[in-house]
Amino acid sequence: MSRQTPGNTKNITQLYGSDLRVRIRPVMADELGLGLYFWHADPGVLADAREVHPDAANAGMVEFQGAYGNTVVTLGWDWVQLQTGQVVPLVQGGPRTNLQLLDPQGYDIPGPAHEEALWQLVANLPWGFEPEKNASAQYIQASSGH
Repeated sequence: MSRQTPGNTKNITQLYGSDLRVRIRPVMADELGLGLYFWHADPGVLADAREVHPDAANAGMVEFQGAYGNTVVTLGWDWVQLQTGQVVPLVQGGPRTNLQLLDPQGYDIPGPAHEEALWQLVANLPWGFEPEKNASAQYIQASSGH
């Protein structure tokens, strides 16, 4: 939910909702300080990935964490590494997050449009992990201390 006070042109995003999601406008994503927290190669994800990418060499999951005030924000998704070495998101599962992105009027972005906006956030993150160098689980302390 967003409100604008008379004489103040700054929109204030409010944490509101019984679902405990953090509600922000997509343009505020940089303020979250999202950083790589965890990645893991997973044979189950690889099996799923091969249904879409038969040439998949590796696959797994990744999570980024940041903060909005005192609230931890997470954004995770499945990834697949192709035979070329390129690592791409496995979009069939959709991102996992506690974020709810808002439209310019302050309302929740619904359904497929929300998923598309989350994938845009994912595309703008510096992934920073290299599954070809180490396929075991990697836990990384995020710069924000989470």
